[in-house]
Amino acid sequence: IKSADFGNIVHKTLENYTKQYQHQAEIDLLAKFKQLSENELNKAKQKLAINIWQQRLKNIADWFIKNDQKLRLEFKQINAETKISVNMLDDFHITAKIDRLAINQQTEQAILTDYKTSATAISKEKVIKAINPQLLIEALLLKQEFPQISLQQIDYWQLTGTANLPGQIKILFNDNEKIEQLIAQTAIGLQDFLETYLQDNTILHAIPDTRIAS
Repeated sequence: IKSADFGNIVHKTLENYTKQYQHQAEIDLLAKFKQLSENELNKAKQKLAINIWQQRLKNIADWFIKNDQKLRLEFKQINAETKISVNMLDDFHITAKIDRLAINQQTEQAILTDYKTSATAISKEKVIKAINPQLLIEALLLKQEFPQISLQQIDYWQLTGTANLPGQIKILFNDNEKIEQLIAQTAIGLQDFLETYLQDNTILHAIPDTRIAS
């Protein structure tokens, strides 16, 4: 049983739920979530895991819908799997998909969210030091594509689906000035990396995957 398979099912369910969202009673939203998650489970190759995953998805559904509804009171526009591709240097494009982008259309304030289904926490320090650069690169590309957007928060939703704690919202940054500073820092670091990476004399060391090579 691969945990990545469960992660893919959760991501696809949330993507479809968000794209097909209509304001309804909570009981109807739960039924819609269940239908979408069952559609994804039926495609899964890991048939033995379905019973376990069904319960975890049910736990996530209850938690997710409550928190999604609460957020929608202020952020009416919720985008799923927002794809952004930006030309960074010499026709070198970087493409990212943002799991969840919540936008207040009146103020153009936004929250950038990543979904995680593992229990492993994302370290704020590793994000700042670009050891785990995903979210800040997404924020950089978003600001380059839509400069009018004001990022008020960068967070991730940890969706493990356990009975006692099915989900948590983990806020990494919630200060716009700090976020803008980190985006500027990321832009400089990425520019430096690409200028080095794209040089003809740059040596790129092969790092074998020890699972299939020795």
